[in-house]
Amino acid sequence: TQFLHDQTIERVFVPFVALQQIAELIDIQQHVPVHLREVITAGEQLQTTPSLTSWFRHTPGTSLHNHYGPSETHVATAFALPADVNKWPALPPIGRPITNAFAYVCTTQMHPVPIGVPGELYLGGDTLARGYLHRPELTAERFVPNPFALSECKPGSRLYKTGDLVRYRPDGVLEFLGRADHQVKIRGYRVEPGEIEVVLVQHPAIQEAVVVVRGDTHGISQLIAYVICAETSDVSASNLRSFVQPKLPSYMVPATFVFCETWPLTPSGKVDRRALPLPESMEVNEHNTLVKPRDTIEWQLIHIWETLLHRQPIGITDDFFALGGHSLLVARLMAQIQQEFGQSLPLSIIFQEATIEHVARIVRQKHGQHWTPIVDMRLTGNKSPFFCVHPGSGQVLCYLDLVQALDANRPFYALQAAGLDSRREPFVRVEDMAACYIDALQAIQPEGPYLLGGWSFGGVVAFEMAQQLQSCGQEVALLALIDSWSPTAEASNLFDNAALLTWFVRDLGKIFGHDLTVPYEDVCNKAHDQQLQVVLEYIHAAHILPNDVDLQQIGRYATVFINNIRAAYTYVPQQYMGNVVLLRADEQLSDEGTDTWLGWRPYLANEIVLSTISGNHYTMVKPPHVHLLAKQLELCFEQAESVSMREI
Repeated sequence: TQFLHDQTIERVFVPFVALQQIAELIDIQQHVPVHLREVITAGEQLQTTPSLTSWFRHTPGTSLHNHYGPSETHVATAFALPADVNKWPALPPIGRPITNAFAYVCTTQMHPVPIGVPGELYLGGDTLARGYLHRPELTAERFVPNPFALSECKPGSRLYKTGDLVRYRPDGVLEFLGRADHQVKIRGYRVEPGEIEVVLVQHPAIQEAVVVVRGDTHGISQLIAYVICAETSDVSASNLRSFVQPKLPSYMVPATFVFCETWPLTPSGKVDRRALPLPESMEVNEHNTLVKPRDTIEWQLIHIWETLLHRQPIGITDDFFALGGHSLLVARLMAQIQQEFGQSLPLSIIFQEATIEHVARIVRQKHGQHWTPIVDMRLTGNKSPFFCVHPGSGQVLCYLDLVQALDANRPFYALQAAGLDSRREPFVRVEDMAACYIDALQAIQPEGPYLLGGWSFGGVVAFEMAQQLQSCGQEVALLALIDSWSPTAEASNLFDNAALLTWFVRDLGKIFGHDLTVPYEDVCNKAHDQQLQVVLEYIHAAHILPNDVDLQQIGRYATVFINNIRAAYTYVPQQYMGNVVLLRADEQLSDEGTDTWLGWRPYLANEIVLSTISGNHYTMVKPPHVHLLAKQLELCFEQAESVSMREI
């Protein structure tokens, strides 16, 4: 820009990429080249970006011309943009043929197409080159006989087959749509990526856009949109998807949006589409808010989607098709759901609303008959599996972060409480839970040594499981008590349903990261259904459970929690002879936390391995504290496994 100013340059001819860079520098430096009267651009599709329009808005005496012409024809068409910058289209047309140049828009059979219909551009006239030097075959392929020679009054003339897609506007001006060799088929539809790019750059936050096609992991073609945003804009992939959906057919909506800072360029200054980065190497959909699963059904569905789509992480409100899903994967998705839940669902439900939240709602309405407490949270790995018992809520979603933080070669099986759905009544005694869970555990691992554990109330059940396994002659290599308190005889509120319900809501909120409280006076002195209605209103207002959880279902959740609390306080542990690790939260939530051993010392014959984990009772199982918890667990697992191997 300094050179333009110092040399009093009046006319500039540059490719669009260079023009855009000049415009950005002018925008930053606020140094407008005042002598310029004419700017001509060619070589790449012109886009009227914010920085470009800002420049010409400050220099009303400077005109902008868009020239089009492949090297084989030199300049073939030209278009002068209006003096009023506010009237500039996002993608200016390439104009009308210049003097002694001819332009024809045809089908692949070289039949002229009507005005407004896309076709391939053929060029002829005095600007046409003779051909390619020493390449007669390529010359014959690209320079074809002119079937319209009589209209040009030049019999025997030729036309150059550009490979560019254009269409005539009613005013006789040509619009450039993209390359014919970029045209692809997506799920049976023929798609021109240039048309998608035209729509994308209409978004006020998008400066430039390039759409390409790449094969996914299943070999299915997917549209990938690469965009460069304005410096001050804050736009997300979901914003862009919402913007283009009303303007394009569903098969033309890109599966993935990749945000770039600059384009890779060819030596001639054009966008090098082949060098665009793979979506996996960029932040894709980085602005989307991830909504985590709120029950086991949603978690299982997320696992299915992640496996099918080869994408992580996925939230319950993410759209199956927006993530790259397509009709060929829908049948596979439904087969996986049938295998996982024993339910045959109609294909139509995924087209009604393609979110996990919606599918989970349908699955909940149709319960299978078989029930097992085992939830396979990680099946793969060559190390000994870890069996981890649910806390007082009965749910096991609280272990999602722990599963991710543990060694990827460590299978992880969670044990979920009975009674969360209508298939089985909840247990009321710790001993009965332990016996049921052992049956399920031994269906997976018939013989020890076992790695057992549990957080909170789960530690109490795991303690009883270890007792029962040892009494049957099975080895428990390690029992991990994760901030789990031993039962006490204090049970003053054990039969106060209102107090237990407020505890239930508070505990549920903490698990999902909310400080949720139901005042005791809001539920006391009310009938049970009225109490549940109050509880449900508080939970729905906090959005910590799916919206379709009704009074009956929240009643089951509350019953499981209350039964577990009562079972804990009425359980009488016996002395245990095995190896125990106590992982204690650094920040205890009450004064009772002054007991270093959390009440377990009298019941343990062997030494306890004590490890203090940063965070409190609820945050220790969430990032960032869960990583320390996982590290300590793995150290204890490895030590216990090595001891077991030496004894064998």
